[in-house]
Amino acid sequence: MSNFVRLWGAYLFVMVICTVANSQDLVFPTWTTDLGKSVGPMALNDDFLVIGSLDEPSNSAVLNCLDRKNGKILWRTKTKRLGAPQLDNPSRGISSLPAMTDRHVVVLNNRAELICHSLKPQENGIPEIVWSHDFRKDFGVFKRDDIGVGRPVASPVISDDRVLCATSNGSTLGIERFFDGEKYVPSPNAPACISVSLTSGKVLWTNNDASKQTIHSSVAPPAPFKLSDNREVLFFAGGDAIARVFDVRDGETIASSKRSPANWSWVQPIDCGSHIVVCSSIPPGNKLSSNIKINSFIVGYLKKAIREDGLLTPDWKISSPEYSNTFVPPVENSGILFVMSESGELLAIDSKVGRVIWKEETDYETWDFPHMTTWRQLVFVPVGTQLHIYSAKSTKELIRKVDVGFPIYSRVVVKDRKLYCTDSKSVHEFELKDVLGYKTETF
Repeated sequence: MSNFVRLWGAYLFVMVICTVANSQDLVFPTWTTDLGKSVGPMALNDDFLVIGSLDEPSNSAVLNCLDRKNGKILWRTKTKRLGAPQLDNPSRGISSLPAMTDRHVVVLNNRAELICHSLKPQENGIPEIVWSHDFRKDFGVFKRDDIGVGRPVASPVISDDRVLCATSNGSTLGIERFFDGEKYVPSPNAPACISVSLTSGKVLWTNNDASKQTIHSSVAPPAPFKLSDNREVLFFAGGDAIARVFDVRDGETIASSKRSPANWSWVQPIDCGSHIVVCSSIPPGNKLSSNIKINSFIVGYLKKAIREDGLLTPDWKISSPEYSNTFVPPVENSGILFVMSESGELLAIDSKVGRVIWKEETDYETWDFPHMTTWRQLVFVPVGTQLHIYSAKSTKELIRKVDVGFPIYSRVVVKDRKLYCTDSKSVHEFELKDVLGYKTETF
């Protein structure tokens, strides 16, 4: 083959690549790190990135800690399976969203063990376990989630020196065949929510109010917020479809709602300033959902209306068949709540009055429900291999679509002008200016 033919072929190849890149707005990562498979949602701070995955040879669930600057794996911990696939799907890794400080990371692993690790490894390359609690052995929790079909799992939340976590205590709903065909709650007295000291690991309190009538499980993380008198409380959408407000100091229930499908949720309630919003999606096959045509609601509770020993009553409610099932944590920006439904409907909602401002149909990949994120006045929405970037305003404005070259699998995070996202096997870092297509100072 002549040099001319080779050069001409190389030229055509480059031209094709450039044409595809220009037409699809392709962006390329600054680093990529392979983690195995079944990558979970990530958390990060200034120096570290922590993320769960699955070790392919052993099928162990893995927690990975990376150097944020270059993606180098600093340490990994492996956790054995429970041996009961209906309670611990062997094809999934650690899918809990870690909670981080500058020095520590707390994660709820596949065995329902709440573990606090030191971020810096010891000389042997293994991180120190500062403290741990086995929800199953220590509290009798019947660990239950639906991670096998891509549903969110319980994740810890750090508030001051407290670690707050739903326990995943659940029922046999949907897995009755493993329990003689019976539908019941195996551990009605086990806690549904727990508070632990971040510093010492001491259990500060437990609350089991949601366990006795739990429908599937208590997985939605509690949401800390303050009442009008500046008192710190938690909003908890428990597994029994009752919304509750706990005193953060002792875990006592100070207010609760009526039992309603609108209060059962997979995702953390979100503090929107004036309101706490619950995005519900009650599992089928139970008495509470059997007589309703719509199983999904978006409900706003006015914070200043919450009274001790009072009844929680929604200030507004949105329901429609087209908004079915919210498995993605909603995000809030300047009073506007962005919600993605299982059907791929993106909603922008005025959180003060519960009015849908605008909506957009997307080709959203619903199997693993990758999480949206906001940064400044922008909302980043994963749609297949693309990121759709919207203005976080009351008028719909699609800023840009970019193709990252792989199906986005889990949580999108923006920090320090870097954007992080994953496919099913790897985590990637991008320059935010490449994703936006212009200087980030614009926003």
